[in-house]
Amino acid sequence: MEVLLISEDLRAERITVRCPNGDHEAKLTKAFKPGEDNFAPGPCPVCGYSMEVVEKVDIVDELSEMADQMNTQVEFISTDFDEGSQLMNAFGGLVAILRFSTGM
Repeated sequence: MEVLLISEDLRAERITVRCPNGDHEAKLTKAFKPGEDNFAPGPCPVCGYSMEVVEKVDIVDELSEMADQMNTQVEFISTDFDEGSQLMNAFGGLVAILRFSTGM
């Protein structure tokens, strides 16, 4: 990627959940509102035991770190303007501009 555009209103976490019996592990992304912390992972699909949250990572932090490793420019876009609101509403708050031609 050449440039990663991130909406300032993007609020999401990458959550890792694991079965205490070791039967299953999953990573999922969950949008949230500021101050909200009521995620319940539910039962293990293999054994039915309650899954546990083992890690939570802010998606913006994770993407920014990955972008730094790839020498990708990161731009934060305000939703105070129509274009910024459109980025959040139409694209979920994330847009990537590719570094190389796709050949299309």
